[in-house]
Amino acid sequence: MKKIVIATSNKHKVSEISAKIQPFFDKILSLADFPEIGEIVEDGNTIEENSFIKSRASFDHTKIASVADDTILEVDALNGAPGLYTARYAGENATYEENMTKLLKKLDGIEDKFRTARFRTIISFVDGIK
Repeated sequence: MKKIVIATSNKHKVSEISAKIQPFFDKILSLADFPEIGEIVEDGNTIEENSFIKSRASFDHTKIASVADDTILEVDALNGAPGLYTARYAGENATYEENMTKLLKKLDGIEDKFRTARFRTIISFVDGIK
C-alpha cells in the first residue's frame, strides 16, 4: 500500500494537495492523523528550509513518505516583504485579517500600478530512500 503524509494540519491545504496526488497513493494522511507530533517549528531562513523541516519532521516521526510546502507573499513595493514572515507579518499569532490590514496600511499611498506581488511556493518530499 502506497501511503503519504501531507505535513500540515490545515484542512484546506490537505484537501488541495490531496486532489493533486490522489491518483498516486492508496492512503493520504496528514498531521491531524498524528497529533502527538505537535507543532513543527519552522525556524529556517528560507522557504525551502521551512518546507524541508516540515517534511523531514513528519517522515522522522511516521516513517511514511511525507510532502510539505511553504508559501510566501512577495510585494514589490515593499522590497519583497512580507516574504518569509507572511503568516506572522502582523505578529506571532496574527490572523489573516490582521496580516492583510498591516500589508494594506504599508501600501497606503502607493499607486495601484505599483502594487505588484507574487506568491512563491516550495514543495519538499522526504521518503527515506537513499
